[in-house]
Order: sequence, then structure tokens, then C-alpha cells
Amino acid sequence: MAEQLRILLVGNGGREHALCWKLSQSPRVARIYVVPGNGGTARCSVKTSNVPDLQAGDFPGLVAFAKKHAVNLVVPGPEAPLVDGIADACRSEGLRCFGPSRAAARMEGSKVFAKDFMRRHKIPTASYRTFDDYHAARRYLDAVDHDVVIKASGLAAGKGVIIPTTREEAHAALKDIMLAKEFGSAGDEVVIEELLTGEELSILAFSDGYTIKPLPPAQDHKRIFDGDQGPNTGAFPFVGILFTGLMMTASGPKVLEYNVRFGDPETQTLLPLLTPETDLAELMLASTDDVILFHAGTVLDDSVLRTSGGRVIAATATADTLEAAVEKAYRGVQCIKFEKMYIRHDIAHRALSRSPPSEPSLTYAAAGVSVDAGNSLVERIKSAVRSTKRPGADAEIGGFGGTFDLPAAGYENGPILIGAIDGVGTKLKIAQAVGVEDSIGIDLVAMNVNDLVVQGAEPLFFLDCYSCSKLDEDQAARFVQGVATGCRQAGCALIGGETAEMPGLYSGSDYDVVGAAIGAVRSRDQVMPYTQRMRAGNTLLGLASSGVHSNGFSLVRKIVERQGLSFDGPTPWNEGDTVGKSLLTPTRIYVRSLLALAQKGVLLGMAHITGGGLTDNIPRMLPPELAAEVDVGSWTLPPVFAWLKQAGKVEAAEMARTFNVGIGMVLVVSEGDVDAVIEALEGAGESVFRGVS
Repeated sequence: MAEQLRILLVGNGGREHALCWKLSQSPRVARIYVVPGNGGTARCSVKTSNVPDLQAGDFPGLVAFAKKHAVNLVVPGPEAPLVDGIADACRSEGLRCFGPSRAAARMEGSKVFAKDFMRRHKIPTASYRTFDDYHAARRYLDAVDHDVVIKASGLAAGKGVIIPTTREEAHAALKDIMLAKEFGSAGDEVVIEELLTGEELSILAFSDGYTIKPLPPAQDHKRIFDGDQGPNTGAFPFVGILFTGLMMTASGPKVLEYNVRFGDPETQTLLPLLTPETDLAELMLASTDDVILFHAGTVLDDSVLRTSGGRVIAATATADTLEAAVEKAYRGVQCIKFEKMYIRHDIAHRALSRSPPSEPSLTYAAAGVSVDAGNSLVERIKSAVRSTKRPGADAEIGGFGGTFDLPAAGYENGPILIGAIDGVGTKLKIAQAVGVEDSIGIDLVAMNVNDLVVQGAEPLFFLDCYSCSKLDEDQAARFVQGVATGCRQAGCALIGGETAEMPGLYSGSDYDVVGAAIGAVRSRDQVMPYTQRMRAGNTLLGLASSGVHSNGFSLVRKIVERQGLSFDGPTPWNEGDTVGKSLLTPTRIYVRSLLALAQKGVLLGMAHITGGGLTDNIPRMLPPELAAEVDVGSWTLPPVFAWLKQAGKVEAAEMARTFNVGIGMVLVVSEGDVDAVIEALEGAGESVFRGVS
């Protein structure tokens, strides 16, 4: 007996009523839950019931409901949940979903993306330009001599397409979209395209990512409608319904837009045209599970399929990895039922027991960041920097921070100032993906003040710069709150900052942050490291990091992407955390633990383990005649680094040159001071590891 389907249908419009009506006719369908549903879906069939307390955008709630009620197929109706990633949320929990991934659904979520896709693949469409700057768009409107259509790039509930009849209407529409934000953030970018004339047609087609089966054409009797999605690009195999909006122009058909779901009201027109023998549930199931069943020991007996002994059926599936293909094939086996059925449960065990040779070891350079190039640049610019030398500053770079001697500059009895400037790198990409800004503010402070304290300086004040395309006040406020938290931890004042809106340089919700900290030591002889006092046989102490800190994230993101993980999904290395939350653990600030010891003179040198890892940072505090010997067995590699090493097949040397590998700060201490220093640091809450000299 075939697997019985329990369907979760998401939506509450006429389209969902039509889908509910057709799905309920399938003998494969046992139950249909509609979230939230409407009056029609509630009384569509004895198989159907509404779930009004759940919302289409509540993905955790939908997944929990599906698991509780043994749902085995999710069918999203509207575009918003698909664009927001409902299919990814379902598949990450092992639920079939008839709909495209979030990556593929960008075709409906961004008209800019869709139009660029058409141009890239030479798909006939209207000529167009895209803009994220109002003034540039306004100048373009003044320059064109043809009628136009103005489209808000994002989702606008079907109302983001304007067809002006005069130039004045065009300017008013542009102002409403981009300045007045009539459609909210959907209007951050616009598409201005040539107005096409002719008959409009809509083509809906089923796709499993490889095969496309179209339905008959339909016509929507509206002047405007929303959407955009196209065929399989190779980058994101498309699963679900492809909805192509065409204009039959005098020069041939041209694509207006694509959708990533059933149209409304087209669905209400097309589904009744399917023959009674056409099982919509079977079509959806075939689209979501690309498993092929090859018959061996079967016969047809009076039109009844029966077994004939031996190997009966082989379930075959393809996927990006062997593990995923095996899992998918076994899901296909669950659809097969017959008396005395026996299934092998160790298929591919030999291959799975070996490390696959197909994935190469990842490096920081392969992820797009060259430590060697950075070091080379420092050498190339040293002479230019040195040319700025003046009383009070030798203008030498390459240390953790730059020093300025106020007394030497004529400010008698003044301290030595030390300045540092830094950012947080591509850790920002994860913060932007999960909507967390406060921890990034702490990171920014940490990356600077830790560079000050290694030179013995007390951080005095901090300045930040927040650059973006369009200012999001809540986002910026959370970032500054994080900066303030970091400053309190470091004992310095946040005395100013800069907020810069730069549309055209940044796009969408992208932003970048930079910070600078200024600290002081009382005299030049207190500026660390004390290289003249270092001797062979001094002891290295390592202070535990709080996680990855703020370096190496281009490689981290590459590994996460290759493993198919979601930042909202659970981590493979730390039970109870999501990938994003774990990776965004703020960089540890060591100032309060180290400053008093530095001022007492019992620390000979300190190295903040940032870009370049242990390999490149420890030598920065040593005299040229000495080298460090690090006992890597003196601490245990934290789980996140162990996972990154294994999942990315990263060589040990590459790990040590890219990441802090669990050690955020390394100290040089005379042997006679080691015990007292360890006691003081542990009393301040630090975890201390004793290496060798």
C-alpha cells in the first residue's frame, strides 16, 4: 500500500481553496491541515480542517505542528513564506516541501534579481535599469523617451507595480516608492523598464529541479500583478511551481516576470481542467522526492502489480552528497509495501566508511583571504607611512597599535598615546543573516582594546563608524548598545561616532562597522613588549578564547555553506545552540584581567591572537633572536574548531595560521612569576594554559 499523505497547506485565499479541493480528491491524501485557512477550506472535504491559531510566517510553529500531527508534505501557497525560506525550514527538519528554496525564491523576492537573471540567460524581456538611489532613478526617467513601468523590487503584496501614463505620474510613483516608502523596504530598489503591449499569458509548470511539466496557459484579467521566478539555473535546482508571466508582443513573446508559486486566480481556473485521473498529490510528491523505483521481481496480473520473488524493487536517488542520496533513497523505500518485504539497511556502508576524496582541504586563501598578501602590503607601504614621521611618532607600522609620545611632541609630562583601528570582517555577514547587531558592537570594541592592552596601554576612549545603504534606526541602535557594552567591559568611554548612509556603495540591508580606540601608558619605558628582558626559557601562557572571535570568518562561512548548514539551524558542535548564535559569540575582552599585571611589570609581552592566528601573532611580541615553542597538547581544541577542521578538511598548519584555535591571548612570563600570574588571572575569571618557551 502506498504511503498515505498528511498535508499541511499554508495560506488563506482562493488559491488555497482550489488546492485543497483538488488535493482532497486524491486517494493518497488522508488529511489536509490548512494554516490559517478560510471558510471554503474549512468545509471543503471531510479530510480538511483549518488551523487558525497558526500563521504562515511562524516556521518553528509550523514545523512543530507538522511533527505533532505526522505531516509528510508541506504545500505553501503564498509567495511571502517561500521568499522567507519555508522550504529550507521544512527540509532541514526532514519534511517534504512542495516549493523552492529561499535561494531560488529570490526570483520572486527581488525583481532586480529576476531581471538580471533574464539578462544573464538571454531571456527576451523588456529593456530595463535598476536603481537604489532616488536621484539617479529620477534622472533616468527624465532621459528616456518611451513609456515605462516602475516596479518596487521586493514583495509588495501584489501592489508594487506602477504603470504611469504621464511623466508626472512616473515621478510621483517613484517618489512614493523610494522616498515615501509606500511599500516599505520593498522599495529600497526599483526596476524601471520599457512598457510592453500585447496579450498577457500566464504559464504554470511543475518542476522537480530537472523536469518541467507545464499546465495550459491562463490569462489574468488584471492590469498589474506581482511575482518573478525562472527555470533551473543550475545554482539552485527549482522544486515546485514555475509561474511565467508572458507578453505576446509584435516582436514575439517576452517575459514580464516569474513567480515561485501557484497564481491567484489562475489556480482556480486551471485545476478544474486537470482530468479526474490526474492526481495533484502524486505530482507534488514526484516533484519533492526525486527517487526512481526500478522494478526487478514484479509482474502485472490482471492489471494488479504483484511480486514475483527475488530482488523486487530498487530505490535510486541522486543528491549533492552520497549521504544525502542514501537518505533520500531510503525515504523512497518507505512508499513501498508488500507482504514479507525485506530491506537491506547497510547500502553504501563501505563507501560511507571512507573519507570521500571529492572535497579538497579548504584554506583561508581558497575562501578569498590571503594572509600573505596582507603581510606583503604592510611591507610595501612602510616607506610611505614612515615619510609621515614627526616629533612624537616614529611612524612605524606592523605592531598591534601605533604609539604617540606627547612629551616628545612638546606636551610636557603627557603620557604616551597608543591608537588602534579595526573592524570585524565578514563575521558581519552572519550577523546580518540572523539579525543580531549587539554582539558585533562588543566584537568591534574587543578587536581594538585588546590590541591596546598588549602594549600595556589603558583604553581611554572609543570611536565608531557605522556605514550602510539605508539607515535602519533599530539596527543601528542595537549595534551602538553593543559598543557601549564592550566599552564598559574595557573601562573606556564611547565619546563619538559616525553614521554614514551611502546608497550605491552598499545595497539592501548591508552595513559595515569600523572602530578606533585610544589608550595611554605613563612613560615610554612602560610600552610593551619588553623584548630586552625576554630570555630563552621564559614561559608562554595562553588565555582561553570565547570562540572564533572575529577572524577567519570567510573560511568559516565557506565551510558552513559546503556542509549545507543554516545559520538558524542547530550546530553540529554544541547541542542547544544554533549555528548563527554560536558563531556570533562575542570576542573576549581581556583588558581588566591583564592591565593591572601589565602595570606591575610582571608580563614581558602579550600577543592578541587575531588574523594570522598563533603562527603570525606570537612572533610580533618577540625579539628577532628568540622563537616560541608552543605545546599544542596543553589545551583541548574547542568543539567549534574541531568541527571546522574536520568538516573543512583544514590542515593543522592552516588552522593555526587562520584561527585562534581556542587561545585568544598569549603571554610571556619569567619563570619566577608564573605561579603568581596564573593565580591572578584565574582569580579574574580567565582559563589559563601553560605552554613552553
